[in-house]
Amino acid sequence: MNADAERWRLPLLGERAGVREVVKTNFQTALVCGRAAGRSTRAPERASVRRSGRNEAYLLDRIKTRNISETVLGTGALNLIGLDRRKALWCHALMEVMGVLFGDSPNLPNLFHSGLRLYLVLGVLGLGALFVFVFFIVCLCERQKLTGDVEPASEPFPYAPTPYWKATRVDALKYGLQHAGDFATRKNTTVVKGLMSLFISQDHETLAAIVSGAFAGTKTKKTVLRSRLVSGRVLESSDEGGMDDLSGVVDRAILFNAGIAELMGFHLQRIRDSGSAAVHFRADALLQEYEKMDLERGARWVLLGLARWGDPQHTFIRMTVGGALAMVKKLFQQTRKLRGQQQRAHILRAGSRVGD
Repeated sequence: MNADAERWRLPLLGERAGVREVVKTNFQTALVCGRAAGRSTRAPERASVRRSGRNEAYLLDRIKTRNISETVLGTGALNLIGLDRRKALWCHALMEVMGVLFGDSPNLPNLFHSGLRLYLVLGVLGLGALFVFVFFIVCLCERQKLTGDVEPASEPFPYAPTPYWKATRVDALKYGLQHAGDFATRKNTTVVKGLMSLFISQDHETLAAIVSGAFAGTKTKKTVLRSRLVSGRVLESSDEGGMDDLSGVVDRAILFNAGIAELMGFHLQRIRDSGSAAVHFRADALLQEYEKMDLERGARWVLLGLARWGDPQHTFIRMTVGGALAMVKKLFQQTRKLRGQQQRAHILRAGSRVGD
């Protein structure tokens, strides 16, 4: 054994000797109490032991163990674990370990206090790395449906409408938007199942999609406003966070927790600031107009090598490794962007307000 190991071992043996001395003292006290209790309160146990053929020493051993454990753990905790000697000894050993970790001994390194901050940092970094890895795998494996994902629907809807979806539809009508139909996710398409309602502005320059869906207990609810500019660029405004378009076809902006009126004002200001006029949508083919913009975005991703077509009909895409890595990078950029709207987190969304 080298000198460093011996230097650490001597204080450790000394502390263990001190612990043994304390335990020995408590043990002797508990033994006396146990013998006294054995003649009165432990009488049923003694009778049970005699009937089972066990000797008096076994009963005293159980009494010793219980009294020591009561001293260390308390009667309430011991009642939870019963009279099992193995459980009591394990708990007593655990208490000794906790004494080493949380003790005030100057000789032993205090593992808890010296390493807690490091352990917390490593734990947070590990969880962050795991989240990024899972996000990367999801991006790589997800089938992003661009067209044919929804079909017309009417009451009774195949999925339960959420308060957000119903309240926002009412707000859109009050604002003056024209209802262009309700749609539901087809079976055997995307994993997110829900409802979508399409509206169009009176000048036919802005398309509004009110979406409500759920996947594995996680709910999504958002309103998306889109306008196509003469330059070919698509302006999109939403009241919920999401990923920006990697191709640049869709210029996305977020006004967190905005109502339909505030979101429309935000979107119209973006159109004016763009310096380009908006083209008119066809009101009789609004779903096709909406899906056409998604198809253009997907085709651009494929052209840039960020995705590949998943079927010969070009109805959905899958991200390539490069595209998935780009999405991970975009995730961090989007997180920093949302920090500027933290003050809007307290705003109640449609369906959660009083009167909705």
